[in-house]
Order: sequence, then structure tokens, then C-alpha cells
Amino acid sequence: NKSNQLQTLESYSNLTKLQEDLLKKGYCFGQLAALAVYTKHESGLNTKTSLKQVKSTTDAPDITGTTYFKFTDPRFALKQEFQTSLLYKTILEFTPEKFKNVKGKIEVEANRATGACKQTASIECNSDKTKSKVALGSDNLFKTSIVRSFGSFGAGIDFAFDLNTW
Repeated sequence: NKSNQLQTLESYSNLTKLQEDLLKKGYCFGQLAALAVYTKHESGLNTKTSLKQVKSTTDAPDITGTTYFKFTDPRFALKQEFQTSLLYKTILEFTPEKFKNVKGKIEVEANRATGACKQTASIECNSDKTKSKVALGSDNLFKTSIVRSFGSFGAGIDFAFDLNTW
């Protein structure tokens, strides 16, 4: 029963991210063909490679690609993503052995095409019915969110504060 509650809670907290992904990554429109290959190994290494042919409306390439690696063990996780648009992402996660409901995370996103680099450090805490997160980014944006399940319903609140305004 606890796993169902956590799964429902995870669904609520990921709704916004999934909607953003659908629009930002162009899954809903503008592609002529797509191919994705997934691999999963019992050692904890997962990979995903995808290619997408899009309609040519700009000088961007007609075919875009992404390669994603993820390695996990009980305490650490390392995720890396490389895109043909010269966007690179790395995420390092740590879960303390004594506090399995707490996760520390460092994220780095670099765009070699624009020279932009964004870093974020965050702490997540989960319980049976609640999921919370506190994050601070290199852009001095402080974010916090909390999501709670109430049976089959859920509610959440997000807060963001720009530290540059002080």
C-alpha cells in the first residue's frame, strides 16, 4: 500500500515536468520520424539513444539525437545526457545509508553552442504521503516545493525566490 501511495505521489509531483517535456522536446508536433533504443543491465547501467527527424524550419539539423546513460546503486546515481544540439547534462545523486528518504542532488547543464552553464544543488525528502524539495541554482534562484497525497487526491505548492532581488 505504501508503494502505491508513493507511486501516486510521484505522479502528482511529475505532472508539470511531463507537460513541459511534451512541449519543449517536441514530442507532440513537428517530427516526421523517431527511433529510440533502450538497454538495461542488471549491474545498474541503463542507456537510451534516440534519433528524431524534424521538419526543417531553421538552420538547425533535420535529424537530432540524444544519448542518455544512467548508473545506479543503493546510495549513488549518475545520469548523463548528450544531445546533438551541444547540450550536456550531468546529475549526481546521493542517498545516505541511514536516511533513505533523503536525497542530495547536484545537476550541471552546459550548452556548448551558447556557452551557458547552469548548476543546481538540491535536497529532496520523501515520506509515505509527502514529497518535498529545496533547490538553489547558480542563477541565485531559490526554489522549494511540497506535494502531499490525500488518499487518491493530491495537492502541492511551489515557491521560487530570486536572491538577486536583495
